[in-house]
Amino acid sequence: MDTQASKHTIEVRSDVVIKRYRRLDYGQPEREWRALELLNEYSPGLAPAPVKADLEADPPTVVMSRLGGAAVEGPIKGQLADALADAVTGVQQAIPQRVLERVPDRAGHPVELLDQVRSWWVAAAPSDAEPAVRDAFRDAGNWVQQPMLEGLLAQPGSPVFGTGDGNLANYLWDGTNVGVVDFCRGPIPLGRSPRRDGRRIYHREFP
Repeated sequence: MDTQASKHTIEVRSDVVIKRYRRLDYGQPEREWRALELLNEYSPGLAPAPVKADLEADPPTVVMSRLGGAAVEGPIKGQLADALADAVTGVQQAIPQRVLERVPDRAGHPVELLDQVRSWWVAAAPSDAEPAVRDAFRDAGNWVQQPMLEGLLAQPGSPVFGTGDGNLANYLWDGTNVGVVDFCRGPIPLGRSPRRDGRRIYHREFP
């Protein structure tokens, strides 16, 4: 089965997944392969195991094991919430500090990501939403536009490892555990953006 993504083509087989990269601007194939190797060494089972890579191919290709489960969706609560939190923190804490020091920065500096979030807010401003939604959106915009945020995000932090993208489609729930896929924008080596993985997850409803 082939599935199309915005940045690559994914072929899902019974036991492996073959990923062919259509964008190389951030060194996506190398980043993903590095992340898979590190996680397989220090926290096997949390992410797909690396099988083989041809980084010089056209397009570059990475073959990895296939994780079980389906993409997380719907309200996040109970056992799923616990498993998702375990997966996020598991990735962030899996790699020893001495190893993280040799890992390149993730794609995109936190200040650049702040600019991106601000542009999303402007583009998505609801004009015909319910009053409560407009009020919440306004308050969120007031917060994200604070000038002090640039300074805070520019400060160095503790090393942390992550995917660089908290899209829920990258978290697979098998009823017991959550596995993590898609590391082509990560990892995050120097703690400059340790919350990004969780930001797009924890805005979801927790009844």
